[in-house]
Amino acid sequence: MHELALTEYMLRTAGRAAEENGAKRIRTITLSVGIYSGIIPEYVENCFREISGGTAVEGARLIFNELPAKFRCRKCGGQSH
Repeated sequence: MHELALTEYMLRTAGRAAEENGAKRIRTITLSVGIYSGIIPEYVENCFREISGGTAVEGARLIFNELPAKFRCRKCGGQSH
């Protein structure tokens, strides 16, 4: 389950950012996720609830921004969305 690893990384990153900026609490975390990343937002939310207890992000709202796919032809270098 790569959502758990992603969530753990997100918590470490948010915790460092809070510490570096003197914040005691983080209320919102925004994630930009590619449409074909394989990340399932509901799984991330479930993992987040399970492992965020007692941290600066406990109870934070997660916002997922879906990024469109970009494709590039290996032969001609052309790109499309």
